[in-house]
Amino acid sequence: MENVLDSNSLELMKVFEQRTGAKVVDVVDDGMTVVFIVEDGQIGRAIGKQGSTLAKLREVFSPKNVEVIEDALDARSMIDKTLRGAVIRNVEQNNNSITISVDPTTRGIAIGKAGSNIKKLKVALKRKFGIEDAKIL
Repeated sequence: MENVLDSNSLELMKVFEQRTGAKVVDVVDDGMTVVFIVEDGQIGRAIGKQGSTLAKLREVFSPKNVEVIEDALDARSMIDKTLRGAVIRNVEQNNNSITISVDPTTRGIAIGKAGSNIKKLKVALKRKFGIEDAKIL
C-alpha cells in the first residue's frame, strides 16, 4: 500500500532521522500523536538505551506524543514486533479487521499503558496494510 507524504511528514521524518540515526519508512501524524515506522532492525536505535532517545524525541515534538513501531512485510510480523513480550495465541484476519488472541497473563503488555501499544498498532496496520480495525482478546 503506497502512501503520499506531505511536506510536514517529510520534515518530521528528517528531524527524527537526524536525532536517532534510524531510517524512517513512514510517519503518521494525527495531531496528537506522531507514529514513526522505522526500518526493520532499527527499533533499538530509534528508542535508545533505556528509552533515552525516545524520551528526547518526546521533548522535541512536545506537546505531541511520539510512538515508534518497526516495519514489517506482513501484518502478522508487525503484530509480533509491536506486541513483543505478549504471548500471542492466535491472529485472525477477517476482511479489513484483525482479532489478536493473547494469553490473559500478558494482555496488559499487549494493550500497553493507556492503550498505547494497540493504538500505535492500529495506526500502522491501517497505514501499511489497509486494515481498518484491530482488537485484542
